[in-house]
Amino acid sequence: MRSRPARRLWLAVALVAGTAGLFWLTSWLLGKGNDGAGIANVLALPVAVLGSVAAFVALRSHPEADEAKLKARVSTLLDQVVTAEASA
Repeated sequence: MRSRPARRLWLAVALVAGTAGLFWLTSWLLGKGNDGAGIANVLALPVAVLGSVAAFVALRSHPEADEAKLKARVSTLLDQVVTAEASA
């Protein structure tokens, strides 16, 4: 497993490369025409993928989440939903 500084360096390099790639793609698409909706659709996929990867990395970096606390919170939330639905 990589050390934390090596992982952070890798993530920083990936972030810079991804940002540069999106900048280049945006510039290239803007040079092709004025189809703003098309450009937004093309850029949505890499942004969504980068967000998903960031969420996955964040979840993997905190495996020490307390399962008992999570179960208690889920139970409380379920009770609140059942109560709200019953009153509606």
